[in-house]
Amino acid sequence: MSPNIAISNNAKNVASTNPMTNGYKYRILLYNLTTNQFVQTILAESGIPIEIEVPKGTRFKWYAYSYNDDQNIPEPTNLTNPSIETSINKDFIYASGNIETLTTPTGQMDSYPIDIVFRHKVAQVKVKIDGSQLDQFMSIQSFKASFERDDYLKKGLFSIKDSSMSNLTVVPTKELFNTVNPTYIWEKTYYTSEPSSLTSYQVNIEDLAVDFKLVVPANSQINLATFDPATPVKFIFDFASPVAGEQLASIANLTYTLSSRRILHVSSTASYGY
Repeated sequence: MSPNIAISNNAKNVASTNPMTNGYKYRILLYNLTTNQFVQTILAESGIPIEIEVPKGTRFKWYAYSYNDDQNIPEPTNLTNPSIETSINKDFIYASGNIETLTTPTGQMDSYPIDIVFRHKVAQVKVKIDGSQLDQFMSIQSFKASFERDDYLKKGLFSIKDSSMSNLTVVPTKELFNTVNPTYIWEKTYYTSEPSSLTSYQVNIEDLAVDFKLVVPANSQINLATFDPATPVKFIFDFASPVAGEQLASIANLTYTLSSRRILHVSSTASYGY
């Protein structure tokens, strides 16, 4: 048996597949479909052909899973009821299927290709803050942005045989950015194993100390995040019925109004497959 690899974009209203990136790792588990007994596992790499020798005249159930990156993915500790823990810092993709080998004459070796089409089992959470337009007025001296709450992101335990997620646990995550990026653009990507609970999240700008250009030094420095405590700089992003395989993306474009010394923002929210 030899696999052909692809990744399905299984978001709502989207149907497409893309080849898995060469060098990315995935693991295959093989079971006897009649006896449900574990047969073997193999760690494979996209772009490198593999062959799995199996008995003739047998029906098999195969499972494949990956973090969708070039890191080794572990073998389950319990191969009778295999499961794998997901992470807020990694994607998780999965596929399964059946295959049957025929009884052929002794010495005859047949090949049975496996078409592996992975599906995302988590949702991607992507936050982008673009302050590049501020560069014409000021230089940013310090910057900090955080989630409003620390319970937005969850990990889980994925059952490989049942294709189900359980043991959902909050991974406390609040701080997003705490350094100045020379481009004045900040991006962060996470994953959540319970997208249905993430219908909204809020991002707060807690620190935005700047030094105005073409302004006398005595008046040039100010913290725009705390200048007016009555109107904090915050963004709220909403998502309609999010599911695994979607990218819950938020983009905030920072602009500046000279007369009021306030940061305005133009935000956009997107929910689509990744």
